[in-house]
Amino acid sequence: MRAYRLYFLDSRNHILSVEILNAGADAQAVEMAERIARRRSFELWERDRLVGRLIHEAAERSSAALAPEAGESSESGFSFGFTCLDAAD
Repeated sequence: MRAYRLYFLDSRNHILSVEILNAGADAQAVEMAERIARRRSFELWERDRLVGRLIHEAAERSSAALAPEAGESSESGFSFGFTCLDAAD
């Protein structure tokens, strides 16, 4: 199991709170994060690696310059419906 940090973000992409998730792989952690976060924006981290970011439309309108493009894939090749960044990014 790996420990992931789920950071909930406000409309300016500032951290509101954090929750620790334990998962065996990125895909499982992402699934858990999406279920827990519901319609809130978040970033998911494993140690110092950004696994993914989900910016919901309400937050995106107020911080469009900071919102990443959706649909990228992680190092494992999964597409999660939100931006997944490779460790090299």
